Amino acid sequence: MTFRNLIDKSNWEDVKSSLIKAYPELKELTSHFHTVYLELTKMNPIHSDLILNIQKINSENEEEDIAVSGIGEPHEFGNIYNISGQGWEKCLGMEIHLETIKNFNESEIIAHSLYEMTFFGFTENQIKKNIEKTIN
Repeated sequence: MTFRNLIDKSNWEDVKSSLIKAYPELKELTSHFHTVYLELTKMNPIHSDLILNIQKINSENEEEDIAVSGIGEPHEFGNIYNISGQGWEKCLGMEIHLETIKNFNESEIIAHSLYEMTFFGFTENQIKKNIEKTIN
């Protein structure tokens, strides 16, 4: 199942509920996430060799944190890739890791992915500019 397949069979209210539950501090920004969600429903996916992976990890304060990444071909630092700089069409084309499907419901997968995909901004142009600022 690809991320696009998941988006196609989802509804915004469930995703919004999962987003607020996981990231209550972002409640005031849900309209921005909704805009991105709607944008994704209109895009055509581009095949990606990365596999979308979401994991619960224990942090120092014993609360569980969520790690969202793409798993791909090994490189000098491992095989984990940050998806916040990937194009949204490529994110839509990612297959979803079986462990992710097992450990999270569909709206949680979308909510966590939206959070990661919009880490640098709520438009792809804004993301590109913010990443360029970070690099330079």
